[in-house]
Amino acid sequence: MKLVSGFHHTRGNHCGSTAMRDLLHCAALDLNRARRFPVTASSSPDTTTRAVAPLADNAFESLPEIAFGALRENARAILSASDPHAGIAGMKTLADDLANWGDAPDWQFCARFGYQIVERRGTGGGAFCKMYADYLRETEAIAPDLRAAKLPNSMVKIADAWTAFALLLKRVSDEKNRALFAEARDALRDLAAREENFWRMIE
Repeated sequence: MKLVSGFHHTRGNHCGSTAMRDLLHCAALDLNRARRFPVTASSSPDTTTRAVAPLADNAFESLPEIAFGALRENARAILSASDPHAGIAGMKTLADDLANWGDAPDWQFCARFGYQIVERRGTGGGAFCKMYADYLRETEAIAPDLRAAKLPNSMVKIADAWTAFALLLKRVSDEKNRALFAEARDALRDLAAREENFWRMIE
């Protein structure tokens, strides 16, 4: 299930999910509790809370501050080197490992599934970056000071690079050519550099 939440200047907090037909209006305190309610993932028994960035009550006073704060929180999380399998560090870890994918007995399936995860399975294309570019455009309307950085344009280019990377993985599968994993590795390394440069502009 995917859950999104937002704020409207007259209607307050609201949220929606793939499990609900309509938006649900809720108090900020209730939303805060729900986001931190203990859960246990069957695939990861030690996981007891949802992965969310904690926000202090009344941490921001205006929508522009909220927009800037959310972007900076995202930048810090993506640039953090604390987890070698997340953010920019995760991209580099995957790039280093891609050359080994050709040794897997199901390497064609791995390549095809990798393509689908980046481009097809609910991402909106470009590993969610096309949708994130739309979000950045909406954010510019709330926080005009962001416009000079032209963040949406940069994110669209990153989205296109993700699509190109995904299509390389598709070629690996379609052409039964495991040698293309090396080309995909180089493309992902370039992508990691692009993403890092983007998020450092915001940090």
